[in-house]
Amino acid sequence: MGSRGGFELESEVVAALPIVEHFFSRIGLAETLGSYLPSNDARLRLDPAVVIALVVANIVVSHRPLYAISEWAGA
Repeated sequence: MGSRGGFELESEVVAALPIVEHFFSRIGLAETLGSYLPSNDARLRLDPAVVIALVVANIVVSHRPLYAISEWAGA
């Protein structure tokens, strides 16, 4: 189909991750996890609460294996 009257149709796919992140922030998931998980270990690169929240988001959105989470999170 060509453009009519100067308009052109563009389609984009929006994944579920922004919606999941919205609800996680509303319920305070990272803050709640942070209150139960220790984060004062200097050996850790990331806060454990952030990592657990990322794993939960992965399970909710796409359920990828653990070795593929870094690719999924980088997308």
